[in-house]
Amino acid sequence: MISNNKIILKEMDEKEFIKMQVSQFSKPWMRYFLKYDPVNSLKRIKCPVHLFQTCKTGAMEEYPTIEQTIEPIVLEEISGWVLKQTK
Repeated sequence: MISNNKIILKEMDEKEFIKMQVSQFSKPWMRYFLKYDPVNSLKRIKCPVHLFQTCKTGAMEEYPTIEQTIEPIVLEEISGWVLKQTK
């Protein structure tokens, strides 16, 4: 069902959908997640962390120039790990 340009699950009417959303956003974990600021955790990371893209320097200034969304080898590694975990 599409209502007011919003996609709603076919099995639910609009009121049920809204109730489900309110319920999800009322849960403690979701409130924690929405309030969580990762800055302090990220400041403690001491090893180089790049964004799963091929780059030359890894510097923040380079990031806007990278056209690649994600390096294909990263997708292969992740999918291989997922397949191994789900066997």
